[in-house]
Amino acid sequence: MIMAFNLQFYPRIKKPASLIFLSIFIFSCKSRSAEIAGNGYNSGKAMIAADENLKSLIDQFKVCYENLYLTASLQLTYYPQDSVVKSFIEGSTNTMIITRSLSGNEKINFEEKQKSKPEEYIVAYNAIAFITSKGSKISTVSFDQIKYMLQPGSTSKLVFDNPNSGIAKQLAYRLNIPAGSFKNALVVKNAQEVIDYISRTDKTIGCISYDLFSNQNDPKSKKILSKIQVLKIDNNDSLYTLSQKNIMTRQYPFVFPVNIVLGKSPNVARDFVHFLYRQQASKIIEKEGLAPVNFAQRNVTIREELQIH
Repeated sequence: MIMAFNLQFYPRIKKPASLIFLSIFIFSCKSRSAEIAGNGYNSGKAMIAADENLKSLIDQFKVCYENLYLTASLQLTYYPQDSVVKSFIEGSTNTMIITRSLSGNEKINFEEKQKSKPEEYIVAYNAIAFITSKGSKISTVSFDQIKYMLQPGSTSKLVFDNPNSGIAKQLAYRLNIPAGSFKNALVVKNAQEVIDYISRTDKTIGCISYDLFSNQNDPKSKKILSKIQVLKIDNNDSLYTLSQKNIMTRQYPFVFPVNIVLGKSPNVARDFVHFLYRQQASKIIEKEGLAPVNFAQRNVTIREELQIH
């Protein structure tokens, strides 16, 4: 199927001034009833809509948070990112987790409709992975090649996860690609279908979220990595591997944020934001091979590249 995107642009991610050194910390998501007893915090129900590409990561946040705080309940729903943002602006959801910052127009529309200002909290950094089949001779892809693959005459195609793909919008913004070019890309229903399609052909490149396979100890990640290879990015004759280290330093060109946005959110949603900056959540993010904004206080080995067996 040929995709037709409605692309909008949004603010860039700023590079951090420096990295934070890590010290020792012992992590646990076991229930701690004493922590919630009588303080009135971390209690109640929150409805949260999220980009479907973040499901694996956010589901882990939910399990840990609810194990720590027995009277808190997070009701999660996952949709394509455009649908999530639209529901937030229109007020059908008051808390969302997306992979970008809100645009200026989106903030204005939200304020006009909801009579309040959205609050954005970036808690981690993820990345776009460019993948091919195991049998493909392609091992790198450059900015120019990505742009060319979106031209009508290209025999090789880019494949995206859905017609409202947040991955495609990130790519369009980073490379200043006109929205009309994406009509020459291919679209399937979800990220798993991208992986399945890519594994059957050697003339296409898939674009998916890195966290789908970044945890090398996860059986699902191992299964995905048995079907695909991850391409290095060629930028001005320098090659950049997709890795936790290169996400942390922002050397990898296609890094994007994990951004939780509050509107007229219940108190428990705000408490959940505080949790996402704590050591428990940072440990989850590190384990997933991503880059937390706040590092857990412990020694950790940062992976410089994927170990594929």
